[in-house]
Amino acid sequence: MTDYRSRSRAPENDIVSRVLGLERQVRDLLTRSSRTSARQTVDGTAAPVTGTWTQGDQVRNIGPTAIGQPIGWVCIADGTPGTWRPFGVIA
Repeated sequence: MTDYRSRSRAPENDIVSRVLGLERQVRDLLTRSSRTSARQTVDGTAAPVTGTWTQGDQVRNIGPTAIGQPIGWVCIADGTPGTWRPFGVIA
């Protein structure tokens, strides 16, 4: 007589492994998503000189008045107020 119980456990273990693998992938995606969504994008007329900012935060220039001005500023290093650089110069 053939013992099928040992064979049936292998597919169950395979399914459990796949579910656990998917769970890890979802957790990684959610963690990555929460880090990304923590970045701020605000409107302003200059790079901030106060407040605490994180690398990747952005300020959109709502008052460009001349050629050569930036479209905005991006924080390139965390800090208070962080390190800011202009981006997207108006041509």
